[in-house]
This record gives sequence, structure tokens and C-alpha cells, in this order.
Amino acid sequence: MEVALAAPRTAEQYAQALREGLELTSRMRDLVEAIREIVDGQKLESQAADEVELGAALGEVVDGLQPVAQAKGVRLLLAQTGDSLTPRVGRQRLATLTFQCLESAVSLASPGSEIRIDAESSPARVRFCWHGEKCVALSHPELALLVAQAGWEGVGAEWRRERVKNVETVTIALPSALDAHGES
Repeated sequence: MEVALAAPRTAEQYAQALREGLELTSRMRDLVEAIREIVDGQKLESQAADEVELGAALGEVVDGLQPVAQAKGVRLLLAQTGDSLTPRVGRQRLATLTFQCLESAVSLASPGSEIRIDAESSPARVRFCWHGEKCVALSHPELALLVAQAGWEGVGAEWRRERVKNVETVTIALPSALDAHGES
């Protein structure tokens, strides 16, 4: 930035160089925050996991994000099929990863659309599906999805993200899920 401002320029050129520098600084800050979240998530993964029922955990996150979704005009629909799941992921980690996915989906979803969250027990997976326009690479919601992906993969889940026209789907195959009776 100093080099760009070192030569004599018009006031408009100085202002443009400063705007570009601030934009770059903002993007760098977002990247550093994303890296920090991944590192913090790895620390949480090394802690003992207290098992929690997936449907209840998803319900808490959906309830917490309802006001944000409503403000954007997006509906959140949660559906659970099959037996209750208890993934071997700690409560705090599960809530954080689910929140990151859903918050990003709300940000990326088109106003007036809906986000469907499906929890399935056989096979054990969670699917987030929404309608939205293609987003700028490395935008804040896109970075949050990448952080969530790293977190889910860090706990042993398989992550798949697909886009068909304007429909985005993230499917997370859960690791070592247990049914309600504690059996594998």
C-alpha cells in the first residue's frame, strides 16, 4: 500500500488505492479468522466427546437461527427420519459445526426461499439444501462453509457439496453414529 501511495497521484487515485487496500485487509482478516476457527476446532476435537442426540442438537441450532432466517425471509425446515442418532461428537462441537453450516446456508439462501435440514439414521447423515445465487469465492459465508467442512472432516465425517443450477446441497455422512440403544 505504501508503494501504491508513494508516487504523486490525484486525490481520486489515492482514495481508490486506499479502498482496494482496505478491501484486501478485510479479506485477509476473514482468512485469518477462518484459520483460527479451524485450529480452535482441532483443539475441541481432542477433548472427550459427550454424546448428544442429533435431532435435539439440530433443533436447538434451528431455533437459535430462526430470527436471523426470518429477518432475511428464509424458512428453516427440519425433518428427521429413522431412529434417533447419537453421533460420537461432543455437544459443543456438534452445535458449532451445525451452526456454521446453517448460518452460511441462511446467508447464501435467496430471500423468500427455504432451507431444508434432513437428519437420517440409515445411513447416518445430515443434509442441508437451499436455493441461492452463486456466491463470490472466499466470501464470508463461503469461508464459514469451508471451516465447517474442515471441522466435520476433522471428526471423521464425510462432506459432499453439490450445486445444480441454483440449488445447493451439503451432505454430511456422520462418523460412528450410534442408534438410540447405543449399538453400532
